[in-house]
Amino acid sequence: MLSVKQSNLVSWIGKYLNPLFLILLVGILCIALLVPMGNLQQTVNTAYQQNAVFQGFLDGYNTMDGIALLALAVTVVYAVKGLGYHDDEVPKMVAKAGMLSIVVEAAFYTALVLLGTSSLGAFKVSANGGDTFAQIVGHYAGNFGTLFTGVVVTLAVFTTAMGLFASFAQDMHKAFPKVSYLNWLRVIAAGSFITANAGLTNIVAWAVPVLMLMYPFALSLIALSLLAKFFNRSAIVYQMVMVFVIGPACLDALSNSPVSVVGWVSQIVTTYHQVVPLAAQGMGWVVPGMVGLMLGYAVYRVQTLNAKK
Repeated sequence: MLSVKQSNLVSWIGKYLNPLFLILLVGILCIALLVPMGNLQQTVNTAYQQNAVFQGFLDGYNTMDGIALLALAVTVVYAVKGLGYHDDEVPKMVAKAGMLSIVVEAAFYTALVLLGTSSLGAFKVSANGGDTFAQIVGHYAGNFGTLFTGVVVTLAVFTTAMGLFASFAQDMHKAFPKVSYLNWLRVIAAGSFITANAGLTNIVAWAVPVLMLMYPFALSLIALSLLAKFFNRSAIVYQMVMVFVIGPACLDALSNSPVSVVGWVSQIVTTYHQVVPLAAQGMGWVVPGMVGLMLGYAVYRVQTLNAKK
């Protein structure tokens, strides 16, 4: 209902939902960090013992923030314009807000890492972060903690859901104008309701191969957008990067899918991990993407020089 009128989006998220969520989360962190459940000398997952940076990066895929960014970016720009800022002011305001959010989120995530590590002194490793969060709150607040966790988690996903609902409906309405914005909202609401009932653990398990396929493209596009001024947004650069990324992206998805245990598939994946740098860490697309970027830029420079003759 809150996303039916697009003008309500910013006011509800900015003025009410996000501040309330942050207050609840800060309260949990303060109590838990002042009265820790255990020390920080805990044995963590094997993947984090050997490849902490890469594993943390890959686990970040599960947040889907990078993919959501591509969808929400336009909504954010329009939201800032709706606050009365002119076109030339929007980039500066978005940059300032982005830097502030980076600093605040870094502090929050550092606190959450410490909180999660200390919780290993009282609980075993859970299937997902949602279970861990519920256990931690329950440890400090008992049965009331269950209700409290429900409120916090609902607010956390609610703000994101509102943005994604509006973004999806806006973009699909522009692509297919015969279907109204409201009807597209109904479609995504129904789809989200069905998907959500599969449970977080199942959703993550099925989503991993898809995310391993999609994220190389999403991150490549984000990186290219930051470097676009150096090649004047030339299409050939984008095309070359995508061509070189598509193979590793498909193989990363294959290596994280249920069929990866099949004989011939396992052999392909093993060869891929042995031959391509960083492939064994799930980042096999990085080096090919950089090669594509250099080749694309070289072609762009040649085209530019020829155009000047």
